[in-house]
Amino acid sequence: SYFNQELVSGTAYLRYFLENGDISKLVDSSSITLVAGEGTSILKKEKLLELFPNAKDLVGFSLTIKATVLSSQATAAETEEAELVGIKIVEARYHITAMKTSRYFKPELPYFIQVEIRNADGSPSKEVDVVAKVQVGSDTINPQKMRTDSNGVTSFTVTPPNANQLTVTVRTDEQHPPNEQGELVYTAQKYASASYMHIDVARSLRLGDTLNVFLTAKTMQLNAVTHFTYMVLTRGVILKSYRKTKESGGGPSHVRLPITPDMAPRFRIVAYYILPDGEIVADSVTVEVTELCKNKVSLSLKGRTTLEPKAMLILDLIGEPGARVGLLAVDQAVYAVNRKHQFTQDRIWKAMETFDTGCTAEGGAGVLGVFSDAGLALITSKGLRTPDRSEIGCPKVPSRKRRQLSMLQIRREAEKYTQEFRKCCVDGLKMSPTGQGCEERLKRITGPKECVDAFLQCCKKAEEYRKSESIGVQGILRRNNFMELDLMNEDDVNMRSYFPQSWGWNKYKIPASGFRKHPQIRLQLPDTITTWNMQAVSISKTRGMCLADPLLLVSTKDFFIKLHLPYSVKRGEQTEIRVILYNYIDGSLTVST
Repeated sequence: SYFNQELVSGTAYLRYFLENGDISKLVDSSSITLVAGEGTSILKKEKLLELFPNAKDLVGFSLTIKATVLSSQATAAETEEAELVGIKIVEARYHITAMKTSRYFKPELPYFIQVEIRNADGSPSKEVDVVAKVQVGSDTINPQKMRTDSNGVTSFTVTPPNANQLTVTVRTDEQHPPNEQGELVYTAQKYASASYMHIDVARSLRLGDTLNVFLTAKTMQLNAVTHFTYMVLTRGVILKSYRKTKESGGGPSHVRLPITPDMAPRFRIVAYYILPDGEIVADSVTVEVTELCKNKVSLSLKGRTTLEPKAMLILDLIGEPGARVGLLAVDQAVYAVNRKHQFTQDRIWKAMETFDTGCTAEGGAGVLGVFSDAGLALITSKGLRTPDRSEIGCPKVPSRKRRQLSMLQIRREAEKYTQEFRKCCVDGLKMSPTGQGCEERLKRITGPKECVDAFLQCCKKAEEYRKSESIGVQGILRRNNFMELDLMNEDDVNMRSYFPQSWGWNKYKIPASGFRKHPQIRLQLPDTITTWNMQAVSISKTRGMCLADPLLLVSTKDFFIKLHLPYSVKRGEQTEIRVILYNYIDGSLTVST
């Protein structure tokens, strides 16, 4: 569909690629007819097996579909491109990871295990049956059956015996063949010290709840332990630090901890005690603060959401008392070019998590691991010292840069031509949407001989580069990212550049008392024919930063004109201006030029 939600009829050229990391191979291509925005293309398995006769060799690859659409509704040729990436080829339907689970256990104390299960496409596996078992040698401890929640998460707790190692196995138990089930197997090692500290808490709560914390010491010198010290940390800051007297008899010591806004979206509890010989025994856990922003800020429009350009909007804004709210409207065409930078609540949380100095969700192998993984430095007179850090977060493995010298040489190829013919070279460097060769594409080039020569030379240079980058016996080609990212190409920009890509950068304050509603907001739409994605971002003392669900506003007309203008003209030079007429009126119109 167009960005104003009207359906497209015409022709679509599709290309199927197999990709794995830096490598990409064209599998098949086809053209289909679009009627009212819909068409069907089928990729047969035989096409994949032509490249890899052994189907198992396909595992690990992803399928990418690139589509070029030519509209038949326009009075002049108009094309748009899109791609669907990340269609993974896998053996198992599910992928299981252990999250918030320590790789170290303490004998005869509860060991918490939490796993996240995702489908092959990365989405959460909701309501999936799971079986789990913990083995010590040949003995199995309390096998359990569970079901994942709406986020694909499930958890269980076991109390292991005095052993040096546990083997944990988690497997999906759905109505699928055994080879399609997901499975996770890992080992957990015994805590390094003979003395243990254990924190027992609920792992997720809501703002305003009270967290019940139970602190337990297990040591041969239990009578020498008089108190616990515990701290609450979030985003690299120690919010609270307290002492709690140990309960007599060795039972758990109970602490009640109110959940406050500064703990969101995640906080960590570190607790420890000190033995007479100076040994420090510690433990840590991580707790999520959930539903922090649910229904706390909303943006709505009075009247229908399909409007004409320059129409006046009347918006209702609801937020937390005293909150400051910013509005932003973005042309959907911007997200069509690059959706990964779209502002979401999840991106806000992830940005906040970058300030967390912790490295793991639970405690480490010993006291140094507990403090270091929590983002704390520990130095004692007994010679204990956590490793020094050179950065805030955990050490990262440097990634290999993908940019290569030959790409830069190809880019410089266009710079050899004068401004007048540089675009001709750039067009030649681009890969054809329909997979045609240079000679075939050359037949459609019009213009002076210098432009034709520039196109042909640059096209052949690009073809030579692709051939030189082929690897392996199958001739798989490296992905030509420079064709998409490194070259300026004015024709591929999906936005009307003389209209704003975003607007509505206004700030408002919700009244501190009374109803949570701001007085009605009046704004005027720009001239663009598109769909606007309008968002409200709220910052408050009680909830932090929250994002409202986006409000989609369709701006369109029953009849409008689009002009394709050249990016530059010369005085006295003849210029071609392409005019496209869009008529959604039930009837004919007379147009004069």
